Amino acid sequence: MSSIDRRDFLKLVGAGGVGAGAGFMLRESIKHPTQHLIPYPIPPEEFSPGIATWYNTVCSMCSAGCGISVRTREGRAKKIEGNPAHPVSQGRLCARGQAGLHTLYNPDRLTGPLLRVGEGESGELMPVTWDEGLSQLAGRLNTLRDDGQGNRICFLSEGVRGHLAELFELFVDQLGSSRLLHYDFAHPQTLYAAINRLFGETHLPYYDLRNTRFLLSFGADYLGSWISPVHHGLGFGHSRQGRDEIRGRFVQIEPRMSLSGAAADEWIAANPGTEGILALGLGNHIVSQGGYQGADREEWAASLAAYSVESVATQTGVPAATIARLAETFADTQPSLAIGGGAAGNYSNGVDTLVAVNALNYLVGNLGREGGLVFNPEPIVGRGANASQATYSSMLDLARDARQGEIDVLILNQTNPVFTLPGAADFREALAQIPLIVSLSSFMDETTSMADLILPSHTYLESWGDDFPEPGVGFSAGAISQPVVSPLYDTRATGDIILGLA
Repeated sequence: MSSIDRRDFLKLVGAGGVGAGAGFMLRESIKHPTQHLIPYPIPPEEFSPGIATWYNTVCSMCSAGCGISVRTREGRAKKIEGNPAHPVSQGRLCARGQAGLHTLYNPDRLTGPLLRVGEGESGELMPVTWDEGLSQLAGRLNTLRDDGQGNRICFLSEGVRGHLAELFELFVDQLGSSRLLHYDFAHPQTLYAAINRLFGETHLPYYDLRNTRFLLSFGADYLGSWISPVHHGLGFGHSRQGRDEIRGRFVQIEPRMSLSGAAADEWIAANPGTEGILALGLGNHIVSQGGYQGADREEWAASLAAYSVESVATQTGVPAATIARLAETFADTQPSLAIGGGAAGNYSNGVDTLVAVNALNYLVGNLGREGGLVFNPEPIVGRGANASQATYSSMLDLARDARQGEIDVLILNQTNPVFTLPGAADFREALAQIPLIVSLSSFMDETTSMADLILPSHTYLESWGDDFPEPGVGFSAGAISQPVVSPLYDTRATGDIILGLA
């Protein structure tokens, strides 16, 4: 132990006291205002203290449309779980869905309408009443509509389904505008295009992981984030352990290991961007070895002739023996299923890749059968999630029109393209050319910060609505969403805002 004399010790103690005092003063000067946590000793009359009430509704944290049950006590939401009666979630829920309470109680939520006073983004957002905000916007919309300039109004929303989507279409149509776009950064646009090109379907099919015996996944992280991970996780577990003496086998093909790759029976690293070539190589081997005997066999053989196992092995980095083994197992093990998505669908050849992957289901006869690819029926209400979905090119067209002064009013609903679009799109600069931007967002995100008028919406736990999940589960399904708590702030439901404007 090092020695220290008494004089040095006193010096250090003195310096420490000064430092502690300075630290105390600094802490006092920068700390946030005092907030008092007030207990709830006298709850509203309609609630019984200590007794939980459960409300069934629909999760809106992603587009999967899982059913949830929310536990409330004394009128406050406490916990979210999956709804056992809902065909998508079947009582389960992912971490993102569990975190829905953070959206409801987030301290950064917008608590009431705001109007920008001053020029451009330098102006200050000041509180206004709902009547003032709606009147200002309605007056501008009326002027454009009456002057025959309704198409100078654009409505840009996150992807919505059901009656709310129909309300948006009716509202924009009555304004005389054709500019209605739904924009979601993670929307599987290439998969929709591939399914339409291959099968002529406008809706995504149901991939029956639950009953398949052999799954080939080309980049689709079905246990992580692909389309409907809660439902796919249920199917994965049932295929693995839910049937007597039958255990499904899962193979993941991707250049970088995902959550699904870590859980698979076999993980195969293919060179990035070559997943479609590998699928064509599997198809070549299936057809050449007699695994497909359809009437158009000769056409398939001619189309796949260039994708021999040896040439595909060179391009993909997957050994020829592995390709042949996968093709034979996929054809011989029934029912089998091939899925593709994620990174495999995000290359410049993404649509072609997913066409090749889904064509494998056709070659082994797995269309419309249990454990294979099942086509979903038309949604009960609305045209489906992809009907007005914006592509990257259509977003660039919107930015071009804004720069050319062809848009006077832009209404935004819970979407943040300034953040999610690449900088090369210059979307922020384009929005700056629009005279009036209105946001219905619940939070001050990058796009909402540019708005001239903010009319904040309820969160999904405070709103009525309905939802028709897409992709579905192989049969028609729909659910009603209901508020589980009274609105916390001076916000309104999105549909009520639109109806108020109308």
